[in-house]
Amino acid sequence: MQGTSNLATIGVLYPGEMGSALGRLLSGAGYRVVTTVDGRSTETARLATAAGLEVLGSLENVVAASDVLLSLVPPAAAASTARHAAECDFKPDAIYVDANSIAPRTARAIAEMVEERGMQFVDAAIHGQSRRLPEHGVVYLSGAQAAFVGDLLEDIIKTRWLGCEPGRASAMKMLMGGVSKGLVALFVELALAAREASLLDEFLAGCGDWYPGVVAPVARMLPTYPRHAVRRADEMSELEQTLRDLGLEPEVVAGVRRWTARLAETHLHQYALAVDHGLFEIDDLIEVIALDNPLRPIEAAAERQLNTCRV
Repeated sequence: MQGTSNLATIGVLYPGEMGSALGRLLSGAGYRVVTTVDGRSTETARLATAAGLEVLGSLENVVAASDVLLSLVPPAAAASTARHAAECDFKPDAIYVDANSIAPRTARAIAEMVEERGMQFVDAAIHGQSRRLPEHGVVYLSGAQAAFVGDLLEDIIKTRWLGCEPGRASAMKMLMGGVSKGLVALFVELALAAREASLLDEFLAGCGDWYPGVVAPVARMLPTYPRHAVRRADEMSELEQTLRDLGLEPEVVAGVRRWTARLAETHLHQYALAVDHGLFEIDDLIEVIALDNPLRPIEAAAERQLNTCRV
């Protein structure tokens, strides 16, 4: 494997929010960064163009050109993305880096899949929001080539080596991500209760006074839910599976997963663009969530739906 200073090409699969942000940083560091938007959404195409990435015609073209492939897709697409990439023709020393929010068992299965095809594998976990990567982001890495990938990234983002075993970085991602999503779930549930008690403004002010360290991550994470609530629920499912694989029976994590799934079923997604433009504060988001009353007992919700149908 060539040294990182001579590394020719990095392929990004795919240039969503995180992929385009990381691709922009890598391109700015002097690497050739390629991707494809074949079969992707118009938003993905827009992000790739805005990041200045070199767009090739197909996945096959990206894989053939790349020394390192970075997979950044929703959890449910991680395995299929790896399989499709591994079925293409790739360079002899190509490294496949899975940086998705997946359970360790999924990471190990993907490692086995790509290594059987002859690719090298690195398990990666990016902690931090895409727009704050240089200042606050950290990439956790594990796998035989983890140190090499760490050298590649060291000038643009902090890295932490977690050993040579695939799955360790994914486990760290699960654990760290579970903290922030758990805080959001608890905060929103109590804020809805405060609203019902006509104490929402007082509750938010009290949290700011007494728990600023809690409010800060909620203020960062909650605005991502209109666009990514479904993904957050999928990530919590992966964390729940991680605990079970460790021989533990999740209680709080299972509750957060159910609550996040209910948030994903609200009309939050309709306000994604307004939130992206900074038009909504936390109290506005609580009001939007309250419109769907996700804390209403499931039986009551079913009865209300039945009565609506009868009318």
